[in-house]
Amino acid sequence: MKHFLLLLSLFAGTLFSTGCASSYHSTHPPSNYFNSTENTDELAFSYRYDVLREKGNKKYAKKEDKKGLRVVAVKITNNTERPLFFPEDFEITSGHQSVYLLEPDYIHSKLKQGVPIYLLYLLLTPMKLYTSNNTGDVTTTEIGYVLGPGITALNMGMAANANNKFKRELLEYNLANQVIEVGETVYGIIGFQSIGYAPLKLKLKNE
Repeated sequence: MKHFLLLLSLFAGTLFSTGCASSYHSTHPPSNYFNSTENTDELAFSYRYDVLREKGNKKYAKKEDKKGLRVVAVKITNNTERPLFFPEDFEITSGHQSVYLLEPDYIHSKLKQGVPIYLLYLLLTPMKLYTSNNTGDVTTTEIGYVLGPGITALNMGMAANANNKFKRELLEYNLANQVIEVGETVYGIIGFQSIGYAPLKLKLKNE
């Protein structure tokens, strides 16, 4: 009995801290209102921090803070008279520090929702529902065989689907190796190691 109560307590504590899986809501950089802009004669650069949280992706935003990462929506316009290559032709700084851009796969691996954790819902499988009628007869219903696997499959499927959507968006708006033509405006999602929200600057190298 003690072992069962301990297992139940651990199960309840884990579920309380993990909660249910959540869906992923696209940050869609082209639709963002960019509240910070740094313009030069060569470049028009706008960005927005905290887009994951603002779009309702709380699980991803919490991990963003925990892992010391920043996922930022950006908008870049090439006002020069030549094509520019991202990121080779650019230098990005956060405050006084140069920014090292992270690969989409790395960002995804650090911020994605856990999927196996929801196997803990299988611990609900032995659950039984006891009901009694007016004569005192007790009926037992094995609800756990539906409840445990059902909740497990639902949460694992939702978490996996959300992670896939998150990764697809990171890849879709990955600016690496992209050519920005003269007069062209591009939108992207960048990620880098940082615990703060220092102002970002974008400039051409050797300028």
